[in-house]
Order: sequence, then structure tokens, then C-alpha cells
Amino acid sequence: MRTQIDTPTKVVPSTQQKKWPHLWPINVWQAVLIAIMLSILAAGLTWWFGPWSHKFHIRHMGFLELHWYTESHPKDGYAWRELGLRLARDGDAQLAEPALIQATLLNPNDPEPPTALAEIYIAKKHYKEAFELLKSVTSRFPNYELAHVDLGRIYTHKASYLHAADEFKTAVKLDPKDSVAWRELGICYLQMQQSANAEQAVQHALQLDPKNPDYLALASSVDAAVGKIDRAVAEARQAALLAPQNLPIQSNLLTILLQSPRNPSDIALAAQTLDYIRQHAPTAPLLPYQEGLLAEQQGHWQEAVHDFEQAIQLNPSYDAGYYALGQAFQHIGRTADAAKLFALYQKRQDLRRRIEALQIELGSNTNNPKLYVQLAKLQLQLPDLAGAIESLQNAHELAPNDPTITAHLQQLQQLQNAQVSVGP
Repeated sequence: MRTQIDTPTKVVPSTQQKKWPHLWPINVWQAVLIAIMLSILAAGLTWWFGPWSHKFHIRHMGFLELHWYTESHPKDGYAWRELGLRLARDGDAQLAEPALIQATLLNPNDPEPPTALAEIYIAKKHYKEAFELLKSVTSRFPNYELAHVDLGRIYTHKASYLHAADEFKTAVKLDPKDSVAWRELGICYLQMQQSANAEQAVQHALQLDPKNPDYLALASSVDAAVGKIDRAVAEARQAALLAPQNLPIQSNLLTILLQSPRNPSDIALAAQTLDYIRQHAPTAPLLPYQEGLLAEQQGHWQEAVHDFEQAIQLNPSYDAGYYALGQAFQHIGRTADAAKLFALYQKRQDLRRRIEALQIELGSNTNNPKLYVQLAKLQLQLPDLAGAIESLQNAHELAPNDPTITAHLQQLQQLQNAQVSVGP
């Protein structure tokens, strides 16, 4: 008889019982995850349809939709801002101007629309309106870099290089990577004959954009001014190679080669560059002066005299032409004529200094019509008719009921019209 040995009975759980210990935590995490996702979705939908998504919707509207929206919501400053800035970027200044005016009025705490509006005024040569806007923006928003750059450009246009340099220095302090501001600062220093500062500013611009032909051309002018001729020629040639169709850059190379030739190959390259400019810009204002320089380097002094005389006739405000003509007279034995030209050159340099001093004073005292009248009188002695008219226009805006200013302005405008009708 077999003895039955009792063994523990192994209970096999059902499928549901077997999986239950593992299924419970999985379902909990799934539920938590679903709840989180639903919360995010609910929050997103709430944000999308809520008022705080307004700027997002405006920015993603099509142009026509945005235009219609501003018509139906004329008090929406952000919509006017977006419309105006888009139009300004597209180059439609006529439509951008009223939109930016609306944006500025509706949201005076936003510096971008008035700055963009000022840029439109600058393009239209309405410098007084642009200046007032930018002075207001830089006063209320001193850390808005673009407004300082634009204000500096207005000062540069008025040849008030000291004030322009102050604005560009502020701009590069706010944004050291703004290569354009560094370049503009370099131009100001060069105009003020601060060559060392000009060199530093231009090198900053080149570090940020080493292949920019405009920066290279400016660097070559600075280096030529301080006597670094080898480096100046190398930079000017590199700029000319990078921008072969840019006539100002080609002209810059030509002038550097002719003013400080190192060897016959420089003269040969200058002659080649001069032929290119003759072919593509036969009426370029500096062309007769550069032809005179080439004739001078080739020893053709009578030809140089003729070229320099033509240069002064076509471009009477270019002081270097008077000095060059004086030197040519001296070489052919006309010493009395040379002395007269050198004296005239010195007189013009003195006028330039007096004009610069007035422009610096105007940078701090823009609402004084008498200063603009004084400036116009000095500009007429150069003669700089266009500059004198602009100065009197500024004076007339400040004192519209002054009969003397009005009469003088009308006389100069009639003279300008007569010159235009006669032509060259």
C-alpha cells in the first residue's frame, strides 16, 4: 500500500489575479499622465482664446487681415505697430508713416515705432522732425540702441561730428557687436582728424565683419591718413576686389594710389582703375581731380593744371582741388597764382572750422534760428548753396514769421532753380 505523501498545493491564480499587482501602478501613472496632458491642453486652449494671446495673433495675421483689423479696431496700438513696422520693412514709407504715427500715439511707452518713423523722415530729408523724435526717444529710453545710431546719422548729416560720435559711442556701449555703429564712429573720428581713435573704431567693425568692402575701404582711408601706405593700399585693393562694381570703392583705391604711389605698378593700377571709372561713371564729380593727380604723377603738369581747374569748376566745394592746383601752378613757374591758390585753400579751411564750431553749438541749441542764419552765411562763402538753403529752411521752421529769413530763403531757392534749369 502506497503511502500518500501530502505536498503543499500550489494555487495558480487567475489571469486577473496574476496581473493585478503590476496593473495597478501602471494605470495610476497613465491616469496621472493623461491628467497632466489634459491640463496642458486646457491651459493651451485657454491661452489661445484668452486676451493674453493677442500679440501672438496679431503677429501671425496676414497683411490684408491685419489691415482690415486696424480699420475695425482703430484703438489697438499693437496692431498699428505691427502694420507700420511691416510696411516700413517692405519700403512702403507712404503707408507706413500714418500707421507708425498711430502706434506712437496709442502706445507712447514703445520706442520702436517712433524710431522707425524717424527713419522714414530721414529718408524723406525731414531732418527736423526726425531729430525731435529721436531726441525724445533717447531721452525717455536711453538704452534703446537703434535710436542712438539714427540720431548719430542726423548729426553726421549736419557735419556735427562731435555730437554724432557721442551717439555712436553710446550705441556701441549698448551693443558692442553693432558693426555699423563702429563704422559710423570711425567716420566721425576721421572727420575730426582723430586718426588713432578712428583706427580703433574701424578695426572693431572689421573684427565683426572682416569681408565687408565698405569697412575695408574706410580702414584704408584711415591708414592712408596716418601714413600706413602699404596697409592702406592692401585694404583698398581687397575692398575693390570684393566690390568690383562699387564705384565709390574703386574711386577710393584710385585716390590712395595716386596720392601716395610707391612704385610704377601703383601708377599702372591707378591708370587702369581710372579707365574703369571713366567708362562707367564719366560724370563722377571727383574724376577731373583724379585725372589731374595721374597727369601730375606722369609729369604732365600743363595737363594737370587743366584737370584741376576743371575739377574746381565742377566741384567748387572740394578743397583738395585748390591745393592741388596751387602745387601744379608752382611746378610750371606760376608762383603768384600758386600763392593765391594756397591762400584760398587756407581761407576755406578756416571757413570749415568756423562752420564746424557752429554745427557743434547747434547740436546743443537746435531751436535758435539765428545760429542757422549764421551757418547759412558761412556756407554761402564756400559756396555751398544746398547747405545754405537747408540751414535757412531750419531757421524758417523755427521763425516762420521772420520776413528777413523768408526773403533770403526765397532768393537762394530761386538761384538754385535757375542753376538747375541752366544745367551743367
